Amino acid sequence: MVRNDTETVEAVSITRTVEIAAAVPQVWAAVTRSELIACWFGDQCEFDARPGGQGSFGWTEHGVSVPVEVIEVEESTRISFHWANEPGGDLSEGHRTTVTFELEEIDGGTRLTVTETGFDLLAGDAAYRTKAWAGNVEGWRDELAELVAFAPSVELAA
Repeated sequence: MVRNDTETVEAVSITRTVEIAAAVPQVWAAVTRSELIACWFGDQCEFDARPGGQGSFGWTEHGVSVPVEVIEVEESTRISFHWANEPGGDLSEGHRTTVTFELEEIDGGTRLTVTETGFDLLAGDAAYRTKAWAGNVEGWRDELAELVAFAPSVELAA
């Protein structure tokens, strides 16, 4: 008898921390200004970095755009937003996760911690939630590597 079992994990959150050789104001600009976000996170961005601000992140090569809504901002230290779990999706409960960027000054730069929560609240079964979580684990690894490389080049107005 052949048996095909699949096992899933009830994924709840992702947390990644990176150290960036750039000052907090450079990293803050890179994670809050549309034109800079588009340099490391996808290639299209509309982002209004204030509570209630809306926008989207886009990846032209994949033909997708994901809506976002900012829910919390603590200038230069923390920003949180909801984003749709599916390209073009809505931001209603069960169809979004929450991402938080926390910045901390360290010797030689900035420690950035990114936390994404709410996978356990997504509509769908455990396999769907696990797949969404796994895709974003990989995505954050890749995108944050791009941010680490990009942020030191951010020039701030004098």
